[in-house]
Amino acid sequence: MLIKIVVAFVGALAVVSAAAAAPVFGWWITWLASLPAGLLAMHGALQSVFSPRPIPPHYERRTGALLTLAPQRFRDNAQDVVALKGFVKTLAPRLAQIIAPTALG
Repeated sequence: MLIKIVVAFVGALAVVSAAAAAPVFGWWITWLASLPAGLLAMHGALQSVFSPRPIPPHYERRTGALLTLAPQRFRDNAQDVVALKGFVKTLAPRLAQIIAPTALG
């Protein structure tokens, strides 16, 4: 049950990120929703980043992870995330050109 709740919050944060990147209303959505949605989703998001290992002790406090929820930073990050898929699609065909030993995981 808890996993479903965490997934729902992470999914909600993804929706908020897409909305925050919107050119017209994104600014308003960012200022209204980034902090509450981010606070609800932060722990689940960190768990997914570090899985299957546990989140390092005091990670959020030591790294300033909560600073990513500041409205302008959140909007900037949301715009980067929205644009990322297009960049990856463009660069994916060139992966075969990498000649140095490389691990993609």
